[in-house]
Amino acid sequence: MKVKLALYQKKSDGVFDLDKIEKLIGRGVDFICLPEYCFIPLQAASQLEAAKDLKKNLDLLAALSVRLDSVLIGGSLIEEEAGKFYNTCYVFDRGWPVGKYRKVNLYRREAGKGVSTGSRYEVFEIGGIRVGVLICADVLFPESYQKLAEMKPDVIFVPTTSPYRADDTLEAKERRDSDYFLAGAKTTSAYVAKCCAAGVLLGGRLQGRSLIAAPWGILKRVPFEDEDKELVLTAELDFDELKQYPLRHSGC
Repeated sequence: MKVKLALYQKKSDGVFDLDKIEKLIGRGVDFICLPEYCFIPLQAASQLEAAKDLKKNLDLLAALSVRLDSVLIGGSLIEEEAGKFYNTCYVFDRGWPVGKYRKVNLYRREAGKGVSTGSRYEVFEIGGIRVGVLICADVLFPESYQKLAEMKPDVIFVPTTSPYRADDTLEAKERRDSDYFLAGAKTTSAYVAKCCAAGVLLGGRLQGRSLIAAPWGILKRVPFEDEDKELVLTAELDFDELKQYPLRHSGC
């Protein structure tokens, strides 16, 4: 089985122009992923402010998945429940809500702003493909991939925001991609697709280095010179090849 995947490396500004998105991504894409915190307006002082727009943003995600006739991994939204706020990724299949994942491992600035931790990892069965979701800092903890490995995902989507580092080097970026995403693909025997935000989030500059990894290597990655650009990264994933990889790797 082969599917087409698109990662929309979108600016974190809370602006969604459905006509523009359809033109950028096009139709015929099976899975589309948005970045973490892409619904946070530029003028927001805290991510918690976006909780009031949850219903409106969920309706937008559902409409977008229908319009593009695709499974949509909806980046992340802030939702409130029982007085607690969660960084949550919703998954829609052509308008139908498949499920949601609440980020388990928070970045320190999230915890300081009042975001609460999720309690479990999730894998969703969609059209015969097992879809896992992690959010940003989850990948810093090997146990995240280990827990997902037990659920046997075929592909793991990782909506992400990465802060710009003035002193960063190409070697350091490649090492992080290897340590956190290629290693995760190997641990889970699954494809791993990181979708980054670009632009500015809560006053801090971002770097967008979206990528797609397989257990045998990084398949595609946004060029380092395009880390500040809004763009779409696409790839065709071959799940038959993925299933054959452990056998070939073991020499059987």
